[in-house]
Amino acid sequence: MTQDEKGQLKALLRDEPSMRLHRELEKELRDDMMQRLLTVRPDDPAFAALTQFHRGCLHGLHELWGRREQFVKQPIQGGNDDK
Repeated sequence: MTQDEKGQLKALLRDEPSMRLHRELEKELRDDMMQRLLTVRPDDPAFAALTQFHRGCLHGLHELWGRREQFVKQPIQGGNDDK
């Protein structure tokens, strides 16, 4: 990969729409978690399960965001191109 290609890749990864989408997804997950937790008492076993589920979702979102460069560098193979 040339220096120019690396520069283009870095610019793509810092793209404002991508950052905005990431922030919106994170906000939606947090809002959803708060709404659901308001319907469950803290001593209910469902409270711990919901908390763990949403933490997992947020962790997964951050993990994907951290690995986004890998996805851009290695496009998905396959599709309907096979003849």
